[in-house]
Amino acid sequence: MLGFDEHLHVSVGLEDSTRHKPHPEPLLTACKTLAFDPAAAVYVGDAAVDLLAAVDAGMDGLAVTWGAGLADDLRALPNAAVVDTAEQLSAVLLG
Repeated sequence: MLGFDEHLHVSVGLEDSTRHKPHPEPLLTACKTLAFDPAAAVYVGDAAVDLLAAVDAGMDGLAVTWGAGLADDLRALPNAAVVDTAEQLSAVLLG
């Protein structure tokens, strides 16, 4: 829908890790699969557990306000970058 398919190279689901968000294991599993340094990654999520997992994984986190989390709660998280539209998300991720 947003046109990001061509930018996604791995997907980590519930069955791919033993611990789940807010634990960073799923995010670190994705980085390991890609042979990618977590410090160079950005994790996009729609809930507080997503941003907490990103911080614990050593990644930058970016919250979107059109999902599970409440916008005010997401904005209240320390070090949380928050976007409200798909256009803003595209601008941040794709420049």
